[in-house]
Amino acid sequence: MKGIAEKIINNEINAPALFCKFEMTSWGVMYYDEENPLCVGSNHAVITDENADALCAAAEIKGFYLSLGIRPAAEFPLCDGISEVMKEDIKKAGFCFEKQKELICMVKTSPAGALAEAPLVISEEREFDKNLCKTAVCGGYENFLPAVLSRLALSDFAELYVARLFGDGVSLCTVERGKKLSRLSNVLTGPGFRCAGFGSKTVAFAARKYEENYANPLYLLTENPLAARLYRVGGFEQIEFGKKLFRATLEEGQWQRFKSKNKPKNAYRNFSASTALSTAANAFVSKKRTAAGRGWLSAACSK
Repeated sequence: MKGIAEKIINNEINAPALFCKFEMTSWGVMYYDEENPLCVGSNHAVITDENADALCAAAEIKGFYLSLGIRPAAEFPLCDGISEVMKEDIKKAGFCFEKQKELICMVKTSPAGALAEAPLVISEEREFDKNLCKTAVCGGYENFLPAVLSRLALSDFAELYVARLFGDGVSLCTVERGKKLSRLSNVLTGPGFRCAGFGSKTVAFAARKYEENYANPLYLLTENPLAARLYRVGGFEQIEFGKKLFRATLEEGQWQRFKSKNKPKNAYRNFSASTALSTAANAFVSKKRTAAGRGWLSAACSK
């Protein structure tokens, strides 16, 4: 497992390219999905250059996302911490930092446990059926996650697994494959079906399928220490990681003022980035690029 932490950090930077668009910058990358604006995973910037001018970067981020009608958010690669100077510059641009939680990292080290038995049926899906999975995808997730799951199901670099109980999708998870390692993600079990083994069996099924077809390490990140037992059924063990995710979002007051002045959807697209401290952001908006081919990955942070 030597050196796997650095690979995981790089993989986390690149992973959104599977299901959204992006813009490369001098200081990092900006991911976006205009059709799924509520999904933070699809709409955030990653500042990878620790020597970047944080105030300018934050201004560009702010202008870019507001021009699309999306709440600006910036993340920093999984790390031990960021400098106070950088934090203050980000705050000056109107961002506030969320409370950081130390992430638990688990890597698949042994064969998956027992698989599901009837009446629970688990299968890989090549298309996401929102109606089939309405039990698992709820509690707010239904507002943004279906779009992500749909794209992952259709991707050549991911698999979607759904567990059905009498035909109803009660649990699901995805596996996103990279060049050097892959991650287990989007593990969900519907309310009323939790703590009954459905999630662990879904994870075990996905892990078993992965170990049958791929040799690269499979990992997951979670903030919930109680979930470790669930993942151990899939052959995962916790490793020493000690990294935190630092995320800053535009202050609530600024975001609400922006929305009140730009209620029509089309107005978001016409918003002038210069009013958001950034004159450079307009250049980014005019040169959108899709993630098809993922050709930038090898040049930026190879998985």
